[in-house]
Amino acid sequence: MFDVTIDPEKRYRTRDGHEVRIYATDGNGRYPIHGAYLEGLIWWLDSWREDGKKYHDEFKDEKDLILDE
Repeated sequence: MFDVTIDPEKRYRTRDGHEVRIYATDGNGRYPIHGAYLEGLIWWLDSWREDGKKYHDEFKDEKDLILDE
């Protein structure tokens, strides 16, 4: 089981600035965080790793989750 660091009660956005809605933090596999990001007028479904990263540790991806403060 992953140690989930994403809190669905907090607000997030993608690294490139899109609003994010988190639906679940207990999914199975490598991408247990499920949600959607708003691009234009469309909500796009997506999933992330437990640390909010989209793909790799080595670089920052535009769809990584960051806290919206």
